[in-house]
Amino acid sequence: MCHKFLKVSFGPKINFIIGHITGITVCLGGKANVTNRASNLKSLIREGYSVAQITLKLRNRGEDAFRHEIYGDSIIIERRITRDGSNGYKLKTQDGKTVSTKREDLNAILDHMAIQVDNPLNVLSQDTARQFLHTSSPEDKHKFFMKGTHLAQLSSDYELIRESIDTTREIIKYKNEILPDLLKEAKEAEARFKDMQRARELEKSLSSLKEQMAWAQVEEQERIVNDAERNLQRAMKRLPNLQEKLEKEE
Repeated sequence: MCHKFLKVSFGPKINFIIGHITGITVCLGGKANVTNRASNLKSLIREGYSVAQITLKLRNRGEDAFRHEIYGDSIIIERRITRDGSNGYKLKTQDGKTVSTKREDLNAILDHMAIQVDNPLNVLSQDTARQFLHTSSPEDKHKFFMKGTHLAQLSSDYELIRESIDTTREIIKYKNEILPDLLKEAKEAEARFKDMQRARELEKSLSSLKEQMAWAQVEEQERIVNDAERNLQRAMKRLPNLQEKLEKEE
């Protein structure tokens, strides 16, 4: 930002901030155009420097504290801005330990604490105040009220929820329409699966029978060979006697 080093202490309740609001807005994730001071973040860096760092400490006490078991009594938010565009966040505990560097985690903290940097009742820039006081119409004042009391955000959220409900109903209607066909396809697939199981069982049975047949043929041949060997042995035993009788007869 425009100061080399600047430390600002805030009171416990409402603070009127003059000159430092841009840094706070940017540190809490605000875009450059929200500040009405620049069109891009690098334009907020002090002349002659390539880097700017903003550190903000949020009170995190009481029953509604955000993840107190992790962050403690304070949440330290650091945002680093560079001229080459490599910007980033660091969310730290009260002791300075980095917990996250994700923008969505910063958004979760801001949502929990109901901090909206683009809400004129949270952060009122000089240009917005001037425009509201001098040139705003009743319609603009109503928009200011709706935005400042979060009613505009709630209305937007409700609209998104309503659209989501309508989309969900359409999906359910479509699913109900195709459900009978899906059930029919499921039954047919189940029947095909059972047929395949039976075919596999028959294939296994056939393979087993073929193996048994092969072994049966082997066993039969072995029995024939064994019988032949026994007959041969008996014949060999009788051969000497037969030779002796033959010699006597001659």
